Amino acid sequence: MEKLPHENKTNPFSIAMANYVKQKEGEEEKPGEEISQKHPLKLSFDQKIVLRRAALALLPGIKDPEWNGKMVLSSLKSSKLYTISDNGRTATLEGGYRICRASRGFKLCGRYYWEFYFRQKMNENSHVRFGISTIKAKMEYPLGYDDRGYSIRDQGGAFYNHSRFAETCSFDEGDTIGFGFDISETCGKLHFWKNREYQGLLCDNIDISKRWYPAFSIYNQSVIQARFSKPFKFYPDSTWIPASEMEDEPEKGKYSTTELISFMNSSNIEDLSLEILKAIDVALTPYHQMPC
Repeated sequence: MEKLPHENKTNPFSIAMANYVKQKEGEEEKPGEEISQKHPLKLSFDQKIVLRRAALALLPGIKDPEWNGKMVLSSLKSSKLYTISDNGRTATLEGGYRICRASRGFKLCGRYYWEFYFRQKMNENSHVRFGISTIKAKMEYPLGYDDRGYSIRDQGGAFYNHSRFAETCSFDEGDTIGFGFDISETCGKLHFWKNREYQGLLCDNIDISKRWYPAFSIYNQSVIQARFSKPFKFYPDSTWIPASEMEDEPEKGKYSTTELISFMNSSNIEDLSLEILKAIDVALTPYHQMPC
């Protein structure tokens, strides 16, 4: 029988739920606490954690709450230590490098453009990295640390999977870095600009089987402003689509986060599908047992 994702942990809800699922599938019940089949679930949980885990694609069968709509900097898809303000356009961070991502990522063919403005360097030891990231990139590391992100650094250099794979221009407070992500049916190509000057093709073999999000990392109190829509400061030309204007896509997942939270607040366990039970189990898993 297929196991629940966290069936072996010592969470009373998980033990009881695993027992119920085995009963439901006709298997012998293991000793453990039972969940009543006659009364609604009464669970204590933080709704933002549920939303965050859905946005990070950790809840099986549950839709990303930010899947379609306006592109902004996402508090759900970024390190919890970021302070995001200005209606999702500005972010800052104290401490070491961590990743901040946009709410939506690219998968459909097209030529997409956006800008990151290095608005303020709050001390001489502040640094940034700009680029793209998948949803699985390690959030508590610099962008480009693993094979799930590409970045350019303010001090110069381009990074991917532990390596510095190209030399690039440096940039500083007051500079705007523009990115053009060109997705075809065979590969992705990432171009970039410093202010008005085209700097060239950063990489031309990006894996398009993955969804890529505009992203950056801040080290030690820089302030970054994202521009995903017009007016841009240095829009190259009309062959590039503003990132925020990419087409909506069919949603993945069967249930919305609103439905999941409703199930968690008031449903009877006997009325829930195995898919929902698995999603509830992951939603309630303690933070230290989660992958991110």
